[in-house]
Amino acid sequence: MSRGGRVSAAMVVAVAFSGCCVCVSTGPARAGDDGAQFLLFSGADLWRDGRFMHGGLQWSPGGLDHEGFTLQLLASGGLYRYRSGALDNAWVIGAEEEAQVLPG
Repeated sequence: MSRGGRVSAAMVVAVAFSGCCVCVSTGPARAGDDGAQFLLFSGADLWRDGRFMHGGLQWSPGGLDHEGFTLQLLASGGLYRYRSGALDNAWVIGAEEEAQVLPG
């Protein structure tokens, strides 16, 4: 798979994950009860010479507002370019894709 194809695939995954942030229900809420176990997050950085997207979730079985085990999943990807003075003003074009699983 080409670099552009991998980055496009990573961005599609990040967008889909971001869509889950809007569509996932956290369950019924009661007054004074902040026992949330999931925290969904996403974001994007867009500018003239690059674009990046990320999305993820944190899960804590005992509740996010208590100490204990928390699992974080993160997916991100994007493209960037810049003109390098060290390379005789040549354009440098790069891509990044990343997935992380962070238990803690």
